Amino acid sequence: MHDVLKNLVSTFKLLGLLLCLFATAAHGEERIMPGNSVTALLSYSSIVKKTSAAVVNIYAVQFIKNNVSPLLQDPNFRRLFGIDENSAYFKPTTKMQRSLGSGVIVRKDGLIVTNYHVIENADKIKVILTDGREFDAIVKVQEKETDLAVLQLVDSPKDLPFLKFRDVDTLEVGDVVLALGNPFGLGQTVTSGIISALTRNKAGLNDWRGLIQTDASINPGNSGGALVTTDGELVGINTFILSKSGGSMGIGFAIPSNLLVPLIASVEKGEKYVRPWDGLTVQNMTPQMSESLNVAAPIGVIVTDIYDSSPAAKAGIKVGDIITHINGKEVENSAKYKYRVAVGKLNEDNIYTVMRPDRTTADVKVKLESPPEAEDNKVHFVTGRNPLSGASVANLSPALATKLGLNYKTNGVLIVSVAPGSNASRVGLLPGAIIEKINGNKVKNINEVVKGLSRARGGWEITVRHNNETITISG
Repeated sequence: MHDVLKNLVSTFKLLGLLLCLFATAAHGEERIMPGNSVTALLSYSSIVKKTSAAVVNIYAVQFIKNNVSPLLQDPNFRRLFGIDENSAYFKPTTKMQRSLGSGVIVRKDGLIVTNYHVIENADKIKVILTDGREFDAIVKVQEKETDLAVLQLVDSPKDLPFLKFRDVDTLEVGDVVLALGNPFGLGQTVTSGIISALTRNKAGLNDWRGLIQTDASINPGNSGGALVTTDGELVGINTFILSKSGGSMGIGFAIPSNLLVPLIASVEKGEKYVRPWDGLTVQNMTPQMSESLNVAAPIGVIVTDIYDSSPAAKAGIKVGDIITHINGKEVENSAKYKYRVAVGKLNEDNIYTVMRPDRTTADVKVKLESPPEAEDNKVHFVTGRNPLSGASVANLSPALATKLGLNYKTNGVLIVSVAPGSNASRVGLLPGAIIEKINGNKVKNINEVVKGLSRARGGWEITVRHNNETITISG
């Protein structure tokens, strides 16, 4: 009799747990905490069946042309080894470089989201579905700063399985998630874990993407794969791990689905993707600042500068205001402030909760806009006998500053890229550095850089700023 009662109690426990699971399928309801052996009977197989068909393998191919060796340009070398100019040695060769990653179908007509680094510089992209079908794909949108790209399958069927987005703000630390992808080229695999943190900064850096941290194993090849919840919805795109060995150590990161929504919307409208802009420069609150402002704790971010005629300026936000919330979501530091702006509503009112210097609070409507471009937004390649030779430069503008996370009012000219082996590379210049002065004269645009380089006599002294550090290059 005792055994019968014991079995009956266990059966009721299992039935009760299953009823609770069904009852909490809707977002925002109370989570269930696993706490006994009954939960071990549960399986994620139904979720995997529901989601795995929408996760694809991506093969990106880049054709790299190997030029003729500089040694062959020397006639004495050719004469020494009896090499004729018509020899096969003089024909450039092409090397094929492949990369492997994952992607997620987000629309039934074959629109796919993946990581930018999976398809970077690819000349050809091939996508393989879970049923073995292969399709070529073209890039619709790519954004290096977010590490996101949107692809469209060529000649795609119109009824492909796809994943729906889930608002990341409905998640909580401790929620169970699954990571799907193609690690190590083994074919599709699934790992499970929990959400370890939300709106996380990359390794403590000023990463504004509000990354999801998870202990679900994310291995090489998982990049671009799906992070899904137990209701089978997409909450993130797996992007990278922190590891000393190269393998998963339980610290993986995914780009939140909220950043995908405007990217997909730009494709659907046939428009260029634009990150929303408010025109503010902010700084993290420190305990010292909180004490001087008579605020109980270092909350929010303090406004340090405002771009003239920007959305924030029109809304009445002032230098010294403390922004504590955007659209009802807490703003804890500058990275999370940038994330909230990035997922804000473009060309619509967004509610900024601000604390004034007199400690009164107000909800301010800020209509986020597209950041203004420079009048001349072309990239200029520097040539000649000078330390900047080999650098590609561009005029700074709010649009470029937004993209790179710089102060909108920063004066100077941005170094966009540096050619390997050039003068600029040899003196240590790096992309992201800002040219401020040439031989003591301030430069505000490319024309002033060109004039400064042409006027120099008897040496150079070029002042650049990179990562808030000012460097002077002499030569």
